[in-house]
Amino acid sequence: MKRAPMVLAALLLVIAFGNPAYTDWANNHTSNDAWGFLLKQLAWPTWSFSSDESVRTILANDVKAILLIVLTGVFIVTWCLAPRHGHLTRALRQRVTPAADAPAVTAGTS
Repeated sequence: MKRAPMVLAALLLVIAFGNPAYTDWANNHTSNDAWGFLLKQLAWPTWSFSSDESVRTILANDVKAILLIVLTGVFIVTWCLAPRHGHLTRALRQRVTPAADAPAVTAGTS
């Protein structure tokens, strides 16, 4: 299965970078440059089991992290099941540029 390692990678990223220890470190010890921005973005789907926060906040953060993993899995499965012969790409190209296949219309012809 080619899809399982990709979903597992998403799960590991959420576990490693969404935990409270990394999130607090990223917020307190990074600067406002490109590297700091990247480190803060890695901490986006935060999750925690803290009793200091409200239940509503904990559930909202945990649901975001779970949905990120689930939607990554859905996207990967959909991408892997797409036709490999270019039918999807050809159909999208025709929708984006329909004038390419249409006959040219010139002004002033009689």
